[in-house]
Amino acid sequence: MLTMGFGRRLQALRLGMAVALPLLLVACGGGGGDSKSSASVSVKVSAANVTHTTTTASAADNEMLTATLSSAALNSVWFSHTNTGQAISDVIVNWATDNILNIRIEFKPGKSMPEGNYTDTVTVNLCEDEACLKPLAGSPLRVTASYVVNTHLVAESGIAPLVASTRTVLAHDVIDAEYSRSLNAVVMVSSWPQNALYVQDAMTGAEKQVLLSRLPTAVSLSPDGMKAAIGHDALVSHVDLSTVGVAGAAAPKQLSVAANVGDLVLDGRGKVHVFAQPAIANSVDLIAIDVGSNAQTLYSRVYSGARARLHPAGDKLYSASNGISPDDIEAFDITGPSVVGLGDSPYHGNYQMCGNLWFSEEGTSIYTACGAIFLASTMPGQDMSYRGTLAVSTGTSGARTYRAVSLSHKTLANEVALIEQTWYECDARFNALAECRSHLNLYAADSLTRTAQYSIPLAKVANITYVQRGRFVFHRNDGRKLMISQLWGIQDRAAEFYMNLLP
Repeated sequence: MLTMGFGRRLQALRLGMAVALPLLLVACGGGGGDSKSSASVSVKVSAANVTHTTTTASAADNEMLTATLSSAALNSVWFSHTNTGQAISDVIVNWATDNILNIRIEFKPGKSMPEGNYTDTVTVNLCEDEACLKPLAGSPLRVTASYVVNTHLVAESGIAPLVASTRTVLAHDVIDAEYSRSLNAVVMVSSWPQNALYVQDAMTGAEKQVLLSRLPTAVSLSPDGMKAAIGHDALVSHVDLSTVGVAGAAAPKQLSVAANVGDLVLDGRGKVHVFAQPAIANSVDLIAIDVGSNAQTLYSRVYSGARARLHPAGDKLYSASNGISPDDIEAFDITGPSVVGLGDSPYHGNYQMCGNLWFSEEGTSIYTACGAIFLASTMPGQDMSYRGTLAVSTGTSGARTYRAVSLSHKTLANEVALIEQTWYECDARFNALAECRSHLNLYAADSLTRTAQYSIPLAKVANITYVQRGRFVFHRNDGRKLMISQLWGIQDRAAEFYMNLLP
């Protein structure tokens, strides 16, 4: 996008102004008084080429130039300026003296841009007349501004980098993902290049898809792994996974709901349980939708932003609260005609839950995002009781608090695989992605001992370095692990997400 500014000088009065407009270069304008021929006054810029170097951790910076008129004798001088705006956020032009203009080129913050080399052109026109029919000799001034953004990213020391056995780029983004053991496949929903559900065979990598009518927000699989429910704004899509990619298969069934779906759980009893996503609220509706009839039952109000999962037995769902203190987990009985709340854990701030939860493969353990583990039980007084902790990393000097973002348990391997990341630095809202750290941790499921830790390494695409973070980890049926990773800040959407087969 081009930006344009204009201004004029009238004898001792000096005016300068810059505005951001999506316009091409326009003629200079406005002025009065007697003027001399432009041939008698020339203008020269202090440098026709400037190079500014920064890093992906830096704030905004600028380069200062001057344009000098050979004489201050003109009564009226008008100027306008444009720039191509790849790396430039603004150009400020104003009068320093009667014959000197300051030109300040303001660059975008390095921390807001991917590593790379950027080139912009700044054009400044100086004229005697409103229509710019009398440009000063040497006008327009053209300055080539080069902006070099170097990564300040450094591979994490003291932790072995994760080396994937195979790493394959995905042709789509990943909003949410689950694992179907019955299909031995990863089920993903995406928004780019189209709204779709993908089923990727975990052994061959072959992928099938079905298009979705709206942007997906979350996906949940039925206990048998053969059905999927996808949340949208005011809609839930229900998909028979056995028909995905089959010619002539019916389109996903659409269930209307008067809510933006924040999270959802598909049970094995013909219902989808929707946790609404509010614009601003402390609590939201928990809505049960009958897949066959689209009939809906409002259960209650639950904490907004909660993450929910179905217990492997299919008879209860559990949720983890977000944005409240202290955070907690709670359970709901879904075996009857209506949802029945079973209460929260017996603890109130004793253990951090950190807003997410996962189950062991057989369903006896509840793992939470800060590592605390709780019992999943049908025995009164035993459910959600504390049973131990998986040690997630701790930062130094109060910085870099780690939380789990994905977890998988495999009974056969006696293994828990967990992706942890620095929750603040890895949250795009806080503009600190260059400091994002992401690890894959492995634990012995019986002793809870951490057996290995790997850093998820930086990755290069077209000689540009990006932070790579783990998004989802799953155990295949044979015990091997799959990890979906994402490159932060890459502009090429076709090189953003990867499926990694781990040793």
